[in-house]
Amino acid sequence: LKAALKAEPENPMALSILAFVAISTGDEEAARRWLTRIAHQPRSPKESLPRLAAAYSSQFGREWVWPQPQ
Repeated sequence: LKAALKAEPENPMALSILAFVAISTGDEEAARRWLTRIAHQPRSPKESLPRLAAAYSSQFGREWVWPQPQ
């Protein structure tokens, strides 16, 4: 994953995996950071963010707040 992000810092698959790992291990701060990066990545599959957000809600007991466009 580190190599993928080094070669392509916004690699959608790498970002999704890192978000999933952060959620699964209970690292809420990292999960929020990865989810935000995914939300700003137009190449991320449309279904991945809602699924990860649902996993976030299940793990942390609250909804992930989608970032507002700047």
